[in-house]
Amino acid sequence: MSARLARCDPRLLDFVTWAVLKGCRLFQRVQITPLGLVATSTIPAYDFVAVVPTSATLSLLNLAEDGSFPLKVSPQNHGEELAFWPDLTYGSFAFIGYLTKALRTGSPRGVRSYLDVLPFDPGMAIGSVADAAQTTKGYSKMIEPLKNVCKSQDVEFNVTFRHAYCLFRRHAIPFWSNTEAGSGGHPDFQHSPYAEESYGDILGMVPVLDLALHSPEPNASIGYPDADMLQWLAQEKKAGIQVDKGYFVMQAQRDIHKGEVITVNKNAYFNFDDATFKAWFGYPNASQLHQSAETVRVPTASCDDVLEAGNPELPEM
Repeated sequence: MSARLARCDPRLLDFVTWAVLKGCRLFQRVQITPLGLVATSTIPAYDFVAVVPTSATLSLLNLAEDGSFPLKVSPQNHGEELAFWPDLTYGSFAFIGYLTKALRTGSPRGVRSYLDVLPFDPGMAIGSVADAAQTTKGYSKMIEPLKNVCKSQDVEFNVTFRHAYCLFRRHAIPFWSNTEAGSGGHPDFQHSPYAEESYGDILGMVPVLDLALHSPEPNASIGYPDADMLQWLAQEKKAGIQVDKGYFVMQAQRDIHKGEVITVNKNAYFNFDDATFKAWFGYPNASQLHQSAETVRVPTASCDDVLEAGNPELPEM
């Protein structure tokens, strides 16, 4: 893969470089802009927009593999409820701690670059949940070893943890859910000990794909490719797909025209009613696009100018 620098935010360059090295691919000409993902040429209906390997996702499994991380998570304790933070399990709390550490220390660098490009609204209403939880003794005791690792004072650490919590609420989706009523999710996580040995959800974040905006009537969708689809992607798109690995894919639901912002239905994984959706995500269950035509003027400098892959099927990343 050859690369060339362009007129681009250095944070965006870091993120795109990390995403490409992790195996993320954009098939059509799609730019990462302040508005999200924008098509720079028509994407035909049902064509693939992007593919992200499950190995590039972020979840509690990342910190479970990190022996130096101070909040220890196991298949047995990750689903435990927290009295001081009622909407989080211990596994999700520890994962937010992992994101906090990346924001505070800049390591891992790729994770920090990813978090830096995610939109963040410090005034979102759900932040009040963090504000209340952070006044409790339970919170203070649990984060103490992580705060020491980050070499942070209380105020700055709490602000960053709140930031990470808000990002988690806006962007995390269930990779696998295991309850008394049944279980389901992405098959790549099905046989993880964290899915098999206790009840609870594995919630995580999918880089690149979660930059798409929300709309109840989206022009794209996110799903799990089956074996036949993976074989087709490997042969026809020549995307470096390994058919024995797991992936998330973004697929156009209709023709997406040049200049159109790519949207997905972020309620598809939750099926919340409107009130619950707004409480969870911090915005109403309506299109996030503020322009009636749902198009923007495509900028001249973006992700498309940052990296060029040697394969002609993958010119954008």
